[in-house]
Amino acid sequence: MKRMFVTAGALLMAAGVLAAPGATAETEPTDAVRDAAPTAQIVEQRRLPDGTTETVVRTPIVVRPHSGHGGEHGHGTHTTIAAPMTPPCVNCYVTSVTPDLTYRDGSSANYDTGVMLHHAVLFDRSKKDVTCGDSRTFYDLTGRRIFASGNERTAGTLPKGYGVKLGRTPLTWGVVELMNMTNEPQTVFFDMTIRHVPASRSGMAEVTPVWLDAANCTGRSEHAAPAGESTTTWRWQSTISGTVKAVAGHLHDGGRSIALSNTSTGRHVCTSEAGYGTDSAYMGHLESMSVCTGNRLGTVRKGQVLQLNSVYDIHHAAGDVMSIMMAFVDLDG
Repeated sequence: MKRMFVTAGALLMAAGVLAAPGATAETEPTDAVRDAAPTAQIVEQRRLPDGTTETVVRTPIVVRPHSGHGGEHGHGTHTTIAAPMTPPCVNCYVTSVTPDLTYRDGSSANYDTGVMLHHAVLFDRSKKDVTCGDSRTFYDLTGRRIFASGNERTAGTLPKGYGVKLGRTPLTWGVVELMNMTNEPQTVFFDMTIRHVPASRSGMAEVTPVWLDAANCTGRSEHAAPAGESTTTWRWQSTISGTVKAVAGHLHDGGRSIALSNTSTGRHVCTSEAGYGTDSAYMGHLESMSVCTGNRLGTVRKGQVLQLNSVYDIHHAAGDVMSIMMAFVDLDG
């Protein structure tokens, strides 16, 4: 199983795109197809031997057919939905999230079948986003970005004793963008397998998701990269203090790595490396991002500067790559 935190990972990893509640998402890509929001629901729940509950939240999505030509290698028609997401629990700690995209029979949907998970982002609208909360953008409506993933679908588990806390009335909202490279509509299921424990469990501490993005608070999280090898740098002056417990990154095809450092202390925190060429379902596209976990990856204090450095090596200039990391910070640490 690939692993990422932006999830809780990823991701994982990925775009900051959401319209007002009840609307579809994204700022009008020309090939986007907007659908009515589907209903996300809990389809499975089980108790694990250690007392953790594992819940599967599933969102069915009908992906519109590709209306153009040249459907391979990432060229296709987008379908983007924004919808309320059923929270897996209330008054609890989420300790891991694993995303997937499948067909009705449980088989994987990916490049080799003509549908890919472009991006998925989960928000908690009951809380303010850490890095965009005062920007007076649509993040005032959407709330805190707490999980993301691209097609790499990396997922993972926070260090033992830590979790992202959902309150008694969590307002979870999700954006999922898919791309169909075939000329037929396809029905797929975006699944999140989420592990969680009650907030009353002793020994648990809350971590705060901190979204770091080279095009932060813009609504699309995209920036330009020239042909050849290039490095993009972005800095954020921290508004929080704490200890970093987990970090992971998200890039697009051609991305090589993305690193987080504290320039005020000179401390490197994490480098997330992109993986290619080991899984045939990805057909040579980006398939994984490495993660960093540990009790003391680094610290940050209010007023210090965190820096991202992302490295791309692409054949042609692009205006829509992404360079994103999510850090999970113990504010009491």
